[in-house]
Parts: sequence; structure tokens; C-alpha cells
Amino acid sequence: IDTNASQLQKSQSLAHHIFTRILYFSGGGTTDLSASQGHGNGNSKGRGQSKSVSLAPYNYHLGRLQLLNSLWLSFGLKEAFKAEFPNSKICSKQYIVNLADYNSALEALNMESSHIVKNDGKIDFSVVFSGSGSGRTSNSNSNSNSKTDSKRELNIELGSGFGEWAVYQAQANPSCDYVAVEMRSDRVGQMFSRAYLNNGGDPITNLCSVGSECGSFLRTKVKKGSVSKIFVNHPEPPTQTYGANDSILDAIAEGSEEPAHMLTSATLSIAAACLDPDGGEIIIVTDNRWYANLICSSALKVMKENSGLISTSNLNAKSGIRQVDVFYGKDPSQSIILYEGQPNEAIGHSTQRSQSAHTKTKGSTYFDRLWRKGAGNHAEREKRFIICLTRGCKKRTNINMDEKKKPKKKKRNSTSTK
Repeated sequence: IDTNASQLQKSQSLAHHIFTRILYFSGGGTTDLSASQGHGNGNSKGRGQSKSVSLAPYNYHLGRLQLLNSLWLSFGLKEAFKAEFPNSKICSKQYIVNLADYNSALEALNMESSHIVKNDGKIDFSVVFSGSGSGRTSNSNSNSNSKTDSKRELNIELGSGFGEWAVYQAQANPSCDYVAVEMRSDRVGQMFSRAYLNNGGDPITNLCSVGSECGSFLRTKVKKGSVSKIFVNHPEPPTQTYGANDSILDAIAEGSEEPAHMLTSATLSIAAACLDPDGGEIIIVTDNRWYANLICSSALKVMKENSGLISTSNLNAKSGIRQVDVFYGKDPSQSIILYEGQPNEAIGHSTQRSQSAHTKTKGSTYFDRLWRKGAGNHAEREKRFIICLTRGCKKRTNINMDEKKKPKKKKRNSTSTK
């Protein structure tokens, strides 16, 4: 009887859950430089940025209709409405074509005047995670706590794939809210299903699955200064060996053109602007040492073009994480530390290990499962390289004594990832 009651309650909440926990804005490519250049915090001067860009005012009515229609047509919201609100006049609609229909949907969901997309196009996460607009603390998930909305961390993962990592983090950290951004619609759907079904348990309500190109999402949908942490786990490099040439890395750090990839200086600038000025962090984990080198150079480019926007985080005191390299710009005050170690709670990764010291059972990514079966030619099976950037400029205190003698970054072996 209890099982049937639980299933009925879950079924009755499906329409509301789809409406608030899937935001599909469609994509564009994660490596589309033309889409991401020129939208940093105003000081970038990279390719395509010499001319001022005039953007049309955001049409919030159209934006809300488009968002609702994507859920209505592609993610099952229409069928959920038919099951839960059979008498609603919009159940017969093939498309939601006007504001009257949109308002009818809100009324059925008891969300009158609670707009997920605000008039300026930014997402109101208090509505996303509460469904009422009264603050995220109204979240009915049993995992939630009583902290006020302003005290809850908002964390974003970029390039979430099938959502294994994000779902576990949300479940393990009920006092925080998570937004998982993935461009592919099928993966967005699988993420949502994974969180909603939750292996037969109550739906995980502090996770929202977003379908969008990462740079576009951060630039147009996220309020500046509102995010606690932005996580990027094993981003796809432009090539498996790009970053092996020191002269190219030096040129990028000084402002030269970058290859098309997810974490260009433009995207890093946008991400940094979204961070809480009081300790917000970008945490990047990769198995590819060459790509880690490239990301560090792109971060130096951000420092050069946006003075004071980011600084390198000090992790040497963190458990199990050690410094392996330092990247310097021409300005000696600008540097990025590259770390090595297994992601853990010290950098915001909740994990649960099995009895084997090297096998994670939960909290790992899709790629971790692939590596256990055999890594690629340029991927480390055990090593993970970590880059941690903090919003704002902080005095650096943890440079190794040996590094203080080096005015420029040390040369790396271009034939090895070790």
C-alpha cells in the first residue's frame, strides 16, 4: 500500500517536476567561437570583438513560450498534463501558442505569476527549486533543510553528460542546489529521469537539468555574482595532444587566438562573472595533462584581459592534492597553479569509495567507468589534474620555494603527459 501511495504521489508531481526541473534552451556547439566571443565582462579583445555588438531587447513573452513548448513537445509535459489535469483546456493543444495558454499552465501547476524566466531573460532559481517563488527553502524534498534562500549554495556543472556526477552531488548535498548543463537533449532527458526516478526513492528536487550551450547559458540566463561553484569534469579537448607546445601556450596566455574548445578564455570570463564575489570558484578536473596546460594558458589570458576577475586558488593544504606546475604570465603577479590528485570533498566533490582504495563507487563520472575498463592513449587512468580558480584577486601564499626562483613557467616535456 505504501509503495502504491508513493508511486501515485510521484505520478501526480511529474508535470510540476518537468516544468521546474528541465530547462531546455537548445544548443549551438560548445566549440562555437563566434557565439562565445565578445561576451565576457566587457574587457576582452579577442577575435570577433573589435566591433560593438548590438543585441535586440529580450522578448520575455516569447522566451517563456519557447521554453514551455520545448517541454510540451519533447520532454513529456503534454502527457503529464493529460494524466494529472485532464480537465485543463490546454491538454488538447498541440502547441502553447499564446500567453493565455501559458497562464493556464501556470494556474494548473499552482504557480500563478511565478515565472522561471524573468523579464530580463535570467532564470529565477527561487522558482526553479521551490515552484512557488517564495524562496528555495519551500522545496519539499526530504533532503532539504531550513536554511534561507540566500544561504543555499547554487552550484553549476558544465558538460554534465548523462548526469551521474551531478545527481550524486545533489543527493549527497541536500543543502545545496545544483544545475547540470548539457547540450544534447537526449542526455538532458536521461539526467532528469535519473534524478526523478532515483532508484525507486523520492525524486531529487535540488537538481535542475538544463539543455544549452554552456557559454550561452552563463551569459544570458545566469545572474552575475549568484553562483557558488562551477564544476567542469573532463571537458573534451580540441585535440588529444593540443597543449604540448610551450610556445603556443605562451602566445595564448598573452592574448593570441585559441583553438575551439569548451573552456576558452571567453567562456572562463563569463563563468567567473557569474561567481559569488565572496569566494566563488571554478573547479576543473581533467585526465589529459596537455589539455590542462591549455586551460591554464587560457586562464592566464583571462587575467591579462580582465584584471582582478580571477585568481588561482590555494589547494596545497587540501587532502590528497598536490601542486605539480605553475604557469606564469609576463606580469609576475599573474599565475595559475596546476594540481594533481583525486577529486574529493576538499574541492566540492562528494565521493564514496568502495573497499578498494582506488575504486570509486559513487560520485564519479561517466568517464571514470570508462577508464576502469581501459583509458585512451592520452588519458591517465589514475591521475587527475585539477585547476581551481577563485573570483577576484587574492594574494598568493603557497608558491613552492623552488618555484620562487623561476620568473617564467618551467619547460615541460613535450613528449609525455607525466
